[in-house]
Amino acid sequence: PGADVSLDDRAYLRQLVSSMDVSESHVFFYPRLLPLQKLDVESIDSEERLSRGGVYLLENGLNIFLWVGVNAQQELLQSIFGTPAFSQIDPNM
Repeated sequence: PGADVSLDDRAYLRQLVSSMDVSESHVFFYPRLLPLQKLDVESIDSEERLSRGGVYLLENGLNIFLWVGVNAQQELLQSIFGTPAFSQIDPNM
């Protein structure tokens, strides 16, 4: 972590990582990125490869993040968020 991370947070992360087994630490350092729609590409390994029309779930064993592309399909947005437009998604949801 950078300099903006508190000493308590650094100590917590050090203790957390040192108590992880191999499978837990693997997911922590190499999070799973799961597409929630059909993909056009073979693999996803960076933000540059994320489709602007896609919706992805990123999971690292501790947190789950949802990445929504600005051009995501209206049907997918409706089924997940209850709204057909990207601009109407509540980011605090």
